[in-house]
Amino acid sequence: MERRHARRPSRLDQDLESIRGGIGLVANRQADRVVLAGLRYGERLLPRAMELAAGAVVDVRPDRIGGGPLAIVVSRPAADARPVPGRAREMLAAPLIAASVGRSRSEA
Repeated sequence: MERRHARRPSRLDQDLESIRGGIGLVANRQADRVVLAGLRYGERLLPRAMELAAGAVVDVRPDRIGGGPLAIVVSRPAADARPVPGRAREMLAAPLIAASVGRSRSEA
């Protein structure tokens, strides 16, 4: 019986799998945003990443962090922002309300 060794994925395949994973995390709401940096083939795979993102209804954009190699940023579309629960919204607004008590409209 002849043994076949599994083909080791190329760096291009590994980069594409990283992109798929990042898109999956955001599309499944496990992350709000994923930055894929250090991809050797990021620039070459950007069009494919955009195709995959369109199918998953997430945004993909290129970013050059500090002028270095291309990073791919995966995030939710702005219109898909999670609503803040009522109690959390009250807690977030409390410092703003407290800071404006006693001020006239011209001071605020």
